[in-house]
Amino acid sequence: MSVSHSVSRSSSDRLHKMVVVAMLCALAYLCVFVFHFKVGFLTFDAKDAILTLASFLYGPIAGIVASLIVSFVEFFTISDTGVYGFLMNFASSAAFAGVAGLVYRYRHTISGAILGLVAAIVSMTAVMMVLNLLITPYYMHCSMQDVVALIPTLLLPFNLMKAVMNAALAYLL
Repeated sequence: MSVSHSVSRSSSDRLHKMVVVAMLCALAYLCVFVFHFKVGFLTFDAKDAILTLASFLYGPIAGIVASLIVSFVEFFTISDTGVYGFLMNFASSAAFAGVAGLVYRYRHTISGAILGLVAAIVSMTAVMMVLNLLITPYYMHCSMQDVVALIPTLLLPFNLMKAVMNAALAYLL
């Protein structure tokens, strides 16, 4: 194989990867419209399942970058939560897709995918609990104690349910 053929193959592979990730980003953004439920300032959508596919296919960095792209587009088009929502949205999706992809990268089996999704559920839920404590008081103009009071009754169950549903959908896909 010649060097020029090798270089063009590499460029072709990168282009293919970019196109697939872009298509998954578009599909994830579309999921925001199709599977979008609002509970107060909290939003459930199924985009994390699609972003996790990017992570499973091309690694955790692809999943994190796709999370950033979709969160950014969402911020400028349909979000009504401003910069706070963008930060929470990106952190949630990146934690979920990134961790799932990281585990799957080192354990490239069905059990590795399941373990990655379980780790993603735990990590996304934990990240969101911390960020809710740090960001929600500014967004809702309330005290941290008010947010702490919401954790057992609203924030923890919501984020856990969102993560489990996205994990189940990612597994089915």
